[in-house]
Amino acid sequence: MKNINNNQNLNFTQVKDILAQQAITIAAKEQLSSVQPSSNLHKVEQLLNETEEAVKILKLRQHIPFASSEDIEHLITKAEKGLILTPDDLEKVAEFLRVNRLLQRFLARHEQLAPLLNAYVQDMTLL
Repeated sequence: MKNINNNQNLNFTQVKDILAQQAITIAAKEQLSSVQPSSNLHKVEQLLNETEEAVKILKLRQHIPFASSEDIEHLITKAEKGLILTPDDLEKVAEFLRVNRLLQRFLARHEQLAPLLNAYVQDMTLL
């Protein structure tokens, strides 16, 4: 019997490369480069459920509100260092928060299709 932890048997590297090509942000590309297959059955089932729900949402072919955390990370770092945020910076923060509210509402409307994803975004604090 083949060992399923063998990345070659799973073509895992090829799958990661394909996903990395589709990733929008640098952070996503970096995260993909470090991901490894799991032999933890509970974790695998959880990830499969998340993926199944995401596919259902994508099949709706509706606009899904999305804001990259990469756009805001440098602003948070800047504020943590005590630097002053410009009006443009504050507008970017406001837009990020607005899109997060829209995403929360979007997934709440589609709770029956994606209860797990909805639960994730409902845990976000709205500011």
